[in-house]
Amino acid sequence: MPAVPALALSIERTSGGRLPALWFVSCLLVAGLSSACGAKSEDPNDLPGPVVDPGPPPLGDGLPLPFVVDDHFHPSGCYAAEGCPVTIDTGCSERAEGAQGQCYVFRFVEGQAFAGVFFQNVDEVGAGNWGQAPGTTIVPGASAVTFYAAASPAGQSVTFKVGGISDAELSYKDSLNIEFVATLGSELEHFSIPLDGANYEQVLSAFSWHVVRLDGQAGPIDLILDDVRWE
Repeated sequence: MPAVPALALSIERTSGGRLPALWFVSCLLVAGLSSACGAKSEDPNDLPGPVVDPGPPPLGDGLPLPFVVDDHFHPSGCYAAEGCPVTIDTGCSERAEGAQGQCYVFRFVEGQAFAGVFFQNVDEVGAGNWGQAPGTTIVPGASAVTFYAAASPAGQSVTFKVGGISDAELSYKDSLNIEFVATLGSELEHFSIPLDGANYEQVLSAFSWHVVRLDGQAGPIDLILDDVRWE
């Protein structure tokens, strides 16, 4: 695959929950803010300050397993030959039993031969990470990335990937590049991408999907994804 250029993403949420993403040739996603707790004073005359939430504990050696992918990685890395012909909706009509995280409906609109979306970590300013910043450290021992998927029209072939971001002009890249091809039906089906023995010191993209249209294939292609996890 050719190197993927760094993209900007503009998202506007409507009252119906739809994210009709207006995607440009770069993807920008705003990250949350973290809080810090000040050091405790040793002076007994000091009055106690306000209680400050220190936020989640440090990750130590890395993000613990298992985890839901979109808790830490975001579908900000859209790419295609020109712009990004993909919209995203989180209003799935049905979900997998016990599903966690968001359920997504990605619509690949007509007009281009291929498109894909990486679930990326973000850099220090909240931009989707194409290699301009370090990846997320994940503790060793992951056995698989699991997810539910369906498509319309049924019978659509989709390539799923773990890792795969590698731009020679940027400083960081995924050590993983594992592909898994599935032919999807109209009902959600459970899939697993084995990771046994894989090296993933730092991860820029924890999951992605990629679709190539067949010759003469017209109309939109809908990809439904639910409950994407590292285990």
